[in-house]
Amino acid sequence: MSVCLSRIATVLAMLLLLPPHLHSRPAPSPSADDLAREQAAQLDFTRALRTLRAAGHPDEAGRPSGDTTGPDNEAPLRRQLAVAAALLGAQPRTASHIGEALAIARAVSSASPSASGPLCIAARYLEARILQSHLEPPDPAGARALYADLLATAPEAPLAQHGGVWLITSLLFQPLPAPTAAASATPSISREARLAEAEAVLPLLTLPAAERDARYLIGRARLRWRLDPLAARHHLERAAAIGFSQVQRQNSLLVTVGELASETGDAALAIRCYETFLQSASRDTRAFTLRQRLAALKQAGAPKKAEG
Repeated sequence: MSVCLSRIATVLAMLLLLPPHLHSRPAPSPSADDLAREQAAQLDFTRALRTLRAAGHPDEAGRPSGDTTGPDNEAPLRRQLAVAAALLGAQPRTASHIGEALAIARAVSSASPSASGPLCIAARYLEARILQSHLEPPDPAGARALYADLLATAPEAPLAQHGGVWLITSLLFQPLPAPTAAASATPSISREARLAEAEAVLPLLTLPAAERDARYLIGRARLRWRLDPLAARHHLERAAAIGFSQVQRQNSLLVTVGELASETGDAALAIRCYETFLQSASRDTRAFTLRQRLAALKQAGAPKKAEG
């Protein structure tokens, strides 16, 4: 996923996962929050921000305003979290918008009644995403600390699970130190060490989609860095078994696993991958080549007839 798309996904996650109504009684017409959600779904974050601002906004110190008592005392906090998310997607993209979003996320986290509650988890997840992908310069160490804490505090929460994937992304591809005298004295983290740290997170990922994405990242990294193709195959095989909903992505993964299986001596797995691919994408441009490979694998594995 590109940086731009990952940023949009973060904004949508915060805006679209909010409850459809922030009030206990149904409104006769769409609420401001429902309208903002619809605008966000259309990727019109600037209008969504204006709508949410009109419904309630944080004070100058970044603290959420509004009544925090009553039947839904978290409603103002949820709205302000949506404001923070909309700020990240609103145009023009400015440092002040990002700084304000970060301040709001931290304020909502501090004001949340429970550190393991959905609201606090969402606020801390958003803070981590801002530190990792929105802030200039980014703060990857701060983001990693937040992701790790979310997994420790609320390991089963979907956002904590997806945060684990971003944690692995940061561990694998953390930027190298700036070329300064001080940085040159600090040894860079080896690729093997990065992979070891990333693979240590895997047991914490119990959500299938999170495990799939994490194993895909690790498997691709091993392939790119040419470090243990058999381990790469195991990760990618597991990711393919869980499956991507995007058909083209799943099919491409099947081809990759099939090629790795053939290279590492598992003809049976290669045959299964190629057959599954051809059942799904018989008209793909790769189909002709894969049919030839499949026929060769089957012929190589067929028992030879006795001579004479």
